[in-house]
Amino acid sequence: MGSHAQQASVALSVVEIRERPETVPPGEEPVHWILLTTHNVQDVEQALQIVAWYKQRWQIE
Repeated sequence: MGSHAQQASVALSVVEIRERPETVPPGEEPVHWILLTTHNVQDVEQALQIVAWYKQRWQIE
């Protein structure tokens, strides 16, 4: 008997966030996040929710 590996697939949404350079304090680099999520992201409001969750996680860790 041969074994066959099953491959699972996962749908991901990508949320890309770029900080405007004029909002960055002198000497610092603008934030640029590329977030992957299994949550469905269809509009800006949903994308901002993903960013809010990530920001909370960043503060915890």
